[in-house]
Amino acid sequence: MKSPRSAPLWLGFAALLAISGYLYYQTQAIDTEMQNEVVPALRELKQLDAEWNTNILQSRVGLHSNYDPLTTPLPAVRQLRERLVRGIRMGQGSSLKEAVHAMEQAFADKEDLVEQFKSQNALLQNSLRYFPTAVEEFKALVRQHRGSGRLQADIDRLLTDILLYNLMPEKDPGERISAAIARLDGGHASVPEALQEQHALLRRHAHIILRQRAVEDALIARITGTPTAGRIDTLNIALDDAFQEMLHEKQLYRLYLFVYSGFLLALLTYAAWRLMHSYKVIARVNRSLQAANETLELRVAERTAELDRKSALLEELATHDTLTGLINRRHLLSQIEQAMVRAERRGWIVALMFIDLDGFKAINDTYGHATGDRALQEVALRLRQRVRKEDVIARLGGDEFVILMNEVGVPAGAARLAEAVLEELHAISDIDGQAIRLSASIGIASASGAATTLPSAQTLLGQADQAMYRAKQQGKGCYCFSDECVWPAETDSIG
Repeated sequence: MKSPRSAPLWLGFAALLAISGYLYYQTQAIDTEMQNEVVPALRELKQLDAEWNTNILQSRVGLHSNYDPLTTPLPAVRQLRERLVRGIRMGQGSSLKEAVHAMEQAFADKEDLVEQFKSQNALLQNSLRYFPTAVEEFKALVRQHRGSGRLQADIDRLLTDILLYNLMPEKDPGERISAAIARLDGGHASVPEALQEQHALLRRHAHIILRQRAVEDALIARITGTPTAGRIDTLNIALDDAFQEMLHEKQLYRLYLFVYSGFLLALLTYAAWRLMHSYKVIARVNRSLQAANETLELRVAERTAELDRKSALLEELATHDTLTGLINRRHLLSQIEQAMVRAERRGWIVALMFIDLDGFKAINDTYGHATGDRALQEVALRLRQRVRKEDVIARLGGDEFVILMNEVGVPAGAARLAEAVLEELHAISDIDGQAIRLSASIGIASASGAATTLPSAQTLLGQADQAMYRAKQQGKGCYCFSDECVWPAETDSIG
């Protein structure tokens, strides 16, 4: 389960990381890229605008046979303008935004004026192209009808003034053209009828040239007066100012990033100090815990050993006689049952020797229970010296002892052990300086593992007990076999 403090810690870490990313982003030099992209486009746009003005002036004097030079630069101009608008970051300041808008407005106005110029210039160019031809045709008609030479001279002078006026629109040629047209209009009635139609055509074209030239010159003045170049220069200046402002802003953000990095370094140093302090505290706690664990393990080991000793002691008390160290009745019965199982599996003979001391009560009565206890301990010691390693000795209580003999082949073997026991006990004559006499009555019972049915441990013990009572009845200090004993008939040695 996550700690309740983990969520705020992660949020704080995310916030610090976000601030670092924002400050780093603000310090990136994207403005140089913008300037490198926009400044060449402005320079190219200004050059195209100058070429566009030259084409317009050339169209005025009729150097172009069509209006392609007026429209050819437009796609490139529009493309450059769109590139400028895309390249300039409009969020960099209001002055830059206003400069871009003013430049766009100036070019839009210029395009409108050029369209008006094209429509007006078409009429003028048509009259200029036709007027010299009309003059020659009119002069030919005058010569054909022997007209006035003065009229031809006026027409020639008008043609010269119109051509000069078209090349250089000055005040004097325009006034002369107006006066000449007025004279032609006034003398129209005196012109022969055959020349009147051509005369009227000359006058109409002259009027168109004079009027359209004035209108076209006004449009050209407006076109050339359109401040596209100035607006480009203004935008260039605004771009430089914006770049300087952005550069200053980047430097300011770099300062912020430097200060913030110092703050993060201090925070990281503090966190590292806290971490090292925590490690030291944890190390001290670990050492304390390790010492406590070692102490606890030692105490647990001591307690376990003590419990093992007590458990062994309890086991000893539960299965052994405290005075002699021999096994007790309950444990003896368990040993008899195990011996029965082994005998049944291998066909052995199990013999049980029940020993009861004769005259033991007199020792207690004469010398006390302490001497009696020492006598019992001596009996146990001597019995251990006489039996084999595979045999088991038990004390049932009081002065009763039992020897469990495994792998006994013949009754003679059991008899020899009984005689040895009687001899050993009879040899006890002194206990702690007290003269005593000991003898025993012994009953012997046996069971064969080859028999169909084996007696129980309790039954076998009872049979040995009954045989012991018969030995007492026969005068004590002897041994008797139980009537239920089973022995092999053919062997004659202890197995």
